[in-house]
Amino acid sequence: MTDDEYIDQYQSPIGTITMGANNGGLTFVSFHQQLAIKSMGTNEHTRQFKFELDIYFAKGKVAFRTPVILEGSTFSKQVYEYLMANVPSGHTIDYGRLAEQTHTIMHTRAVAKVNAENKHALIIPCHRVIGKNGRLTGYAWGLEKKQWLLAHEGVRNIDTIKQLSLF
Repeated sequence: MTDDEYIDQYQSPIGTITMGANNGGLTFVSFHQQLAIKSMGTNEHTRQFKFELDIYFAKGKVAFRTPVILEGSTFSKQVYEYLMANVPSGHTIDYGRLAEQTHTIMHTRAVAKVNAENKHALIIPCHRVIGKNGRLTGYAWGLEKKQWLLAHEGVRNIDTIKQLSLF
């Protein structure tokens, strides 16, 4: 860890959230604990994000404003930016519609792959992307967390989602 790389953790109601940041913003946010954290640290971005997480877990809604360092292809960034700007808390979008909105209608699987590679849990709200039939599908941090997050955010059709889910 160099002077401008910081790793911090937040204890949420559904597990530990580990975040990384540099002087430009958050580099990752994960529900998986980093196995070999040698050094913990904080900076303005991790402190701001932890404050926003307090609000999110208290109210279910927050406009995350902590700067994020997006990595990946132009296509990946387009998908991530669309999700952050257009799928607010309490709403969902299916993979096909997301592909359509990002002008990749023939590439629903590509959109799903981009979501699976998301390094910024919660900030890039891939948990709000569901199957066309309303089924909870894929979530890097587990379907139980996805279901919890959607219910916490007040998704109106959560009863249907629960019925169609795998548990």
